[in-house]
This record gives sequence, structure tokens and C-alpha cells, in this order.
Amino acid sequence: MYMTIRDVLNPRNLMILLCAAAVVMIGFKGIHMKEKIDAVKEADRLYAAHDLVAAEEAYRQARNNRSIRYEEDKVAERLRELAPITEMKRQLDEVMREADAAAASLRFETFLKVHSRYQQLRSTYLKSGGSYAGEFKQMLASVRAADWMQEHFDRFKAHFEAQLEEGKQEGGGDESFKANLLAIPASLFGGADEKTKQLTRLFRSYDEAKLARLAGQGEFRLMLDEVLAMRQAYRKLDIEAEWLQSKSEELAEAMLRKDVEKNNAKAFALHASAYAAYVDASRIPSRLTGYLEREMENWMRKADRHVAAGEYEAAISLYEALAGFRDTSANIEAVRLAWAAADPSRLLPEGNYPLVSGGRDRFGAKVYAMAIDSERRVYYAAWDGQSRPTVLRSQPLPTGAAVRSLTVEERLSSSDQPVLVVEADSDSRAALYIAYTAANNQLQPLFAFEADGYEVGGGATLVVRNPNIAEAEGRAATYERQGDRYQFAGFIPGSDYVDIRVEQLPEHPREKVRFTCEITAVSEIGAYARMGDRYILLKGDFSFEEGPVTVIGTYYYYTSLYIGSEDETILVFMVEAVE
Repeated sequence: MYMTIRDVLNPRNLMILLCAAAVVMIGFKGIHMKEKIDAVKEADRLYAAHDLVAAEEAYRQARNNRSIRYEEDKVAERLRELAPITEMKRQLDEVMREADAAAASLRFETFLKVHSRYQQLRSTYLKSGGSYAGEFKQMLASVRAADWMQEHFDRFKAHFEAQLEEGKQEGGGDESFKANLLAIPASLFGGADEKTKQLTRLFRSYDEAKLARLAGQGEFRLMLDEVLAMRQAYRKLDIEAEWLQSKSEELAEAMLRKDVEKNNAKAFALHASAYAAYVDASRIPSRLTGYLEREMENWMRKADRHVAAGEYEAAISLYEALAGFRDTSANIEAVRLAWAAADPSRLLPEGNYPLVSGGRDRFGAKVYAMAIDSERRVYYAAWDGQSRPTVLRSQPLPTGAAVRSLTVEERLSSSDQPVLVVEADSDSRAALYIAYTAANNQLQPLFAFEADGYEVGGGATLVVRNPNIAEAEGRAATYERQGDRYQFAGFIPGSDYVDIRVEQLPEHPREKVRFTCEITAVSEIGAYARMGDRYILLKGDFSFEEGPVTVIGTYYYYTSLYIGSEDETILVFMVEAVE
């Protein structure tokens, strides 16, 4: 037979169920009432025994038990009296809770702030003469506050040391563990001295490993920057990291010596420059400074030897490499000038130059070049060593004759304007002469004639011997400058001779010439006259006298004569006329 819910939940059964529940509730209430009465009695006992911390806890439990009103006024009064203990307990519990949470999540900065509050609580409540110093000590002991704080510091210390070891192996960027380890109390290291020793060993090992790793990767400048950053960080931590100087010098020297061994001047100069900047920034003298200077001098001397050997390209390359540490611009300029002087074609455009010459420090240029190319054009180039060379070029020569020479006509050139003379073969005369003036940023034609020679006269004139023009056979003509060029001006009357200086006489054999000289002695075979630091013998049917004289004639040969006690070979000049 089955019973329905309606059969079970009839009025009688419900009444029985409610009565049973009421009995249970009355039982629980009775228990709570007894607990409150016992709590008040225990609190009174503890209070009487001056165990105020435990009494405060018991009174608080009694107050929180609302099962019966029992000595409520006394309990409230006692709790008001013990309110300072309640506050101390609240603050300590809060600090310990926050410390546990910070340690569990490894939030060191938060933990340090909490620990500072913990120390402040101790300072406040444990001060000499404090009203409840004994009670606070009892609270600290009951929660093992000191032990828990030390355990938390131990946990952080182990964590930071693990970070340091990991960074030493892998090279991390965050080095906050250094400051964090310094913040841990010395007692956890075994005292202040032991803390200093342990942290010095740890920090040094970490720093040296990091710097060695950077050096091994060839990061010279980055390594030095890291040393500066480390030193600055340690300065903020009030630590004298003496190992940084010795280790940085050791690693830098090894890299610099490696540059020298590999003959890598550019790398050495760049590394030397970086190290010099590092020394300046650190403001700490280094033993490597002298080494850098000595090695640089060795490199510079090597470059100088390249120059002396004519190895200009090698010298410039070396000077350019060393420019990373020392200003070698003046050295490079000097080498380029020397190279251009040794090979004047370097000043000219790329091409074929059968005839090239040059010089230095003339016509306003530090080096100059003159040349004739395969298309028979005359070139003049001047260079100041700084900007690009100035190059002037003429039109092709107006002749196909073979060129003998290209020279500077010293007698017509000025300090800033050279005159270039081309001497070429001639079918009818001794030579073809073509001259150009380097002026107004161009090569201006100055003169051109075929002749047996020419002399520079006074007043912007040329005396041209036997020019290849009408009615000039055997005669001398005058060319005068008109504007930018020399033009034929006329023949010299009776000019079957050429006016020269006595010193030019050896250049005119078998030519009729006229010159002025100084007769120093007369003998029965002729007169002796000076020709610079030598003598000539004047012979002819004339009464010669000592002193200046102008003569016309020709020389054909030399003769040997005793002048004083020495046998000298002198030129014999046959005099045809005396003026």
C-alpha cells in the first residue's frame, strides 16, 4: 500500500515535525547561551589575571554571541577599556595579511612598504614605557611575526639570486635584483660584512659575465656603454664597483690587440675613438690611453713609409682608416698632392696623354699639370688640394708635326699665369713654336711661328730669328704684344745676328750673335771675358781693352788654355764687329 504526500503531510504529522524542530533550536540556543556565559566568565578571569590580550579576545567573542543578553554593559565597558589592544591586533593582522599576499605574488616593492609599516608598528608599540608594550610582544609571538617576515625575505632573496644567475647565463635587461638584494636585511646574510662580501661576489660575477659576452660578440662600444651604465647604477646604490675598471680595461685591450694582430687599422681607430670617449665620460684615467697613442703612432709611421715608397693609394687608405681616431685630413691632402705631383696625369680627365709634366707650388696652385693628348690638344690643370682640379684645354694644335716638348716659358710667365710653349718639328726652320697663356679660365693662344729660335726682349717684345715669313731669310724680326697675342712688328735693321746674353752663347754655335760682356784681361792671342763663372776668348783684328764691350760674331770651337795655374777648356768667339 503506497502513501501519498498528502497522507504524510497531514496536520498531525506537521505538528510533530514543528515541535521537533523547536526542540532542536531550543537546544542550540541553550548551547550558545552557555557559551556566552562561559566566555564572559573566562574573560573576567583573564582580565583579573592581567592577560589582557586573551581577555580582549574573550570579551569580543562574548559580545558577538547574541543568543542571550548577559552582562552586556560590563562587556561593552571592558571592550572600550581594551580598545587599544583591539586596534593593535587589527593593525598587526592587516600587516601580516598584506605581507603574506605580497610575498606569495613576489611583489617586493609592496612587501617592503608593508615591512616598513610592520617596523613602524613595532617602533610605536614597543617603545620604552609604552602602555601596552607587553601585550604587543605577546601578539607578535602568537602570530610568529618575526619568523614569517624572515621567511618572506628568504623567499625574495632566493628569487633575486635566481634572477641574477639566469641573467648571467642569458643576458637579461632588467637588473632590479641588484637593488632588491641590497634592500634585504643584513641578518639574512650573516651580518653586514658578510652581506657586502656575498653581494660583491654575486654582482662582480654577473657584471664580468655580461661584459665578456658583449666583448665576445664584438660589441666594443656597447660594452663600454654598459660599463658606464653599470657605474652610474652602482653610484645610485652607493657601491664602489672597482671591478668594472679592471675588467673593462682587460676586455678592451684584448679587442684592440686583436685589431692590431689582424692589421685592421679601421677597426682599431674606431675602437680607440670609442675607448677615448669612454675614458672622458667616466672621468677615470686608464692605463690603455698610452697604449692607444703608441699604436696610433705605429700606424701613422706605417702610412708615412707608404708615402716615402710612392705607395700613395695604400697611404691614403691607411690615413682614412685612422681618421676614426685622429684627424688625418691634412695627411691625406698632403699625400694626394704628392701623388698628383708624382703623376700629374691624375689632375687631368681620363684619356691618353703621350706628353705629361707638372710641378708644385707655382701659379697659385699647390700642384699643376700640363699635357698634350692623343688628339693634339694642350691641357693645363691646377689644384689647391681641396676642391676639384681646374682643367683648361685648347683646340687641337694647328699642325700635324711631331711635338718635341711642352714647357713653361719662364720669361713670359707671371706669378699666377703660366705661359706654355709647344715646340714641334718644322720642315723649313729649326722648330715650330706655339704658346698659350692660362688666363681667364682658358688657354689663350699667345703666339705661333716657325723660326730658328727666339729671345724675349724688353717692352713686351720677342726677337725671332729667321722667322718663316716673306723676306725674312737670315734676318731677325720683332714681334710685339697686341692685346692677348704677339704679332709681327717688323724686321730689325742689319739684323743678320741675334741679341743674346753672354751666358746663352753655348746655345748658339755657328750663329751670328751680339752680346755685351766684361773683358778682364788682354793678351797677344785675344781678350778674356767673363761668361758667368767661366771665361771666353775673344779673337779678332781689334784693339781690345779691359772693361765692358758689345761684340758681334760667331763661335765655332773650344780651346784649352792655362788660366793661372789651371788648364781650362774655354769657348773661342770670333769677333766680326765691336760696338
